Amino acid sequence: MILNIKLRPWSGVRSLGWLGWGAAGLFLLFGEGGLEMPSGYAGRPFATEDAGVAGRWVFQLEEGIQYADKNQDEEFSLTTTPILGLTDRLEVSADFPASFLRPEEGKNVEGWSDISLITKTQIFPEKEFIPAALLKIVVKFANGNEAKGLGSGDEDVQLVGVVSKMIKNLTVHGNAGYAFVGDDKDEALRDYLIYGVASEYKLSDRWKVAGELYGEKGGHFDADASNHHRLNPLVGLTFQVSPNVLLDLAWRAGLTNNEKPEQAVIAGLSISFDHFWKKKAKR
Repeated sequence: MILNIKLRPWSGVRSLGWLGWGAAGLFLLFGEGGLEMPSGYAGRPFATEDAGVAGRWVFQLEEGIQYADKNQDEEFSLTTTPILGLTDRLEVSADFPASFLRPEEGKNVEGWSDISLITKTQIFPEKEFIPAALLKIVVKFANGNEAKGLGSGDEDVQLVGVVSKMIKNLTVHGNAGYAFVGDDKDEALRDYLIYGVASEYKLSDRWKVAGELYGEKGGHFDADASNHHRLNPLVGLTFQVSPNVLLDLAWRAGLTNNEKPEQAVIAGLSISFDHFWKKKAKR
């Protein structure tokens, strides 16, 4: 059971990280030409969800790294996200985040943070004058060590409505949702609203520029290095290395919380293994 794996935190995180980056290297060397990322929408580096799904028998892997400057404190996070399309309208995924806390005062902390299980169900695909619509459900577990600041000590559930629309080279995403936060361990935690608007503009066949305004209203735990404030502006770039490997780099700020503003640098990759699964499905 993953929650009881007896590994040093950095050892396990390093293994997951090398898995993703190693897979990307293999695909760059040996990947088949002519493949396309299953969705026309880009998931990373946004916190705002898109209305695309992986597709039937499509497997994807995402690796994300964050560094956050939090008023003299520093935090790093590495999140591994395997994604599997079960049907053309349904996909499941899981976030496995690891955190490295570097406070200005006190001891450094490393370890696994709270794991999340995600389902995305596309209600209907995009049409000429109608955006694609999707329902996202997230269940956050309580495996992270609350005493060390690695978890909330309770389970949460998110329900998020998503729409996406492509207009020539511009794609726009909108989110609205609500999170039910478990407060058995900490009465300061409260349910919160989720809202976000993101856009990506295609500069060329390989490059896209990304922008986002995302927010979460309410006090709660964040597994990523950068906390979600009431307003989180983001700007970034994505680069299509090959038809099945996408890199991203972004800067995010956190504003309007009672705490001082924070900023974060985000980098990651997304890999599609759809050619393998499609061949297996045809047999």
